[in-house]
Formats: sequence, structure tokens, C-alpha cells
Amino acid sequence: MSRSESVRQEALALDGHRCQVCGVSADTAVIEVHHVKALGMGGSDERDTVENCITLCGKCHQDVENGKRWIQEWDRVGGVFVYCDQLHKPVASALWFHRRKLAEELAPIEARIQGLHMIDGEVASDLWRLWRDDAYKALDPEAPSFVGYAAARGWDARRAASMARLYDRGKELEIDWPERMTAPDFRRQLKNAGHIEARRFLALAFRDGATVERLLACGDVQWLRATDDELAELGQPVVRIGKAFGLPKETSDGTV
Repeated sequence: MSRSESVRQEALALDGHRCQVCGVSADTAVIEVHHVKALGMGGSDERDTVENCITLCGKCHQDVENGKRWIQEWDRVGGVFVYCDQLHKPVASALWFHRRKLAEELAPIEARIQGLHMIDGEVASDLWRLWRDDAYKALDPEAPSFVGYAAARGWDARRAASMARLYDRGKELEIDWPERMTAPDFRRQLKNAGHIEARRFLALAFRDGATVERLLACGDVQWLRATDDELAELGQPVVRIGKAFGLPKETSDGTV
């Protein structure tokens, strides 16, 4: 008996053409349909059903076929999927099958963030939800980190991670970040309340003013006075000079 192509295509469609274990899609990996209960020699019409099929990527499929992993329970309709290791111990990492609902909830959040033009409490809350417990992996299972996930979307990745951590700090302290309050204002609020220390930056100390004048004269160096957010939007390398930010002398880490 040949396997039904219509059953295969229906299973792929129901699973969104994604591996139900790791979440990789057909766009980036080989996707295959696995029969949880084997068809047996010659195949079995009774077991060649959508209910008995699950979509796996080539790697996860190989793990199952080789006995490295084991599908202990599979119930597409009931929303049950138990995936175990060689000792039949449930694999602790979340499976894509169970993360799909989270991904559906996060998709609108991702759309709202867009280009991070203005970080206020609402956007910071969205970033925090994506960052917390690696929730972003529900949207991009192959992202190596939150920074990598944000960068792949064209966001200012380091700024996105910084704002998520700042929001998390507020949560730890049980201090709300108002929706319309900007990041600098919220950071200042925490700083004034004594909850965070003033940030210290690398400072370059020049031996004489002539050195600075020569650097500026060459046209490759600009002298800027700007906030952190303004510097972040420049899109070019920036070296913070301690004196310009009013940092104490002991923060200087060397001379040029």
C-alpha cells in the first residue's frame, strides 16, 4: 500500500509546515511527516491517518527513527504531545507543539514594536514579554539569542535587550513603568529612588587639546553631546568621552 499524499499534505497544513518538536519551518529545513504508530510491513490503511501523523524536521525525525527520542503520547485534537529521551523521561525543553499558542499571542506584540522609534512603557513591556523566559523562540526557534532575534528583525538589538532588562528591573522592584513614560525618564526615576547606580562608561583622556583638534580636523571624528537614546539612533560607532558626560575622573580607563 502506498502512503496517502492527501493525508501527508493535510498533516503538513495542520502543523503549519513546521517541526512540532523544534519549530523549524519548511523555509529553513527539510520537513517530513512521521507516523507515530508505525505502519508496519506493507503499510496499514488504518494507521495512515492524519491523527497518527506528525510533522518533524529531518533531524528530529532521525532522532525518533534511531531511538534517540521517543514519542510517548500524541493527540493532535486533545493537544497532548509527550516527547521523551532514550530513558523515556519527558524532554524538559518546551516543544513547538505547545509553544504555538504563545507564538500566536506574541505575533501582534512583535508587530507593535516595529522599529523601536520611541521606547516608552508600553513598548518596553512588549520587549520584556518577548525576552522573558526566551519567549521569542516561539516566534523564531532558530534565533541564537534575544539579541540575535531582534537584529534579524532590523531592530536596535542591544537597545531592545537593554530596555527589556530595565523593565524587568522595575518588575523586581515592584515599580510600574507608565505606558507613556520614556526610557530615560524611567531610568532616572529608578536612579533618583536609589534603586540603580549611575552608569559608568569608558572614558578616553587626551594628553593635550591639540590631539583632539587634529582628530576633529581630519573629518572622521565628530564631537557630539547627546543622550543615550540619541546616540543609539545614530547607527554608527560612538565612543563616549567621560568629560562630556560629567563622569568623575576615576572612571577614565586610559589615555590616548
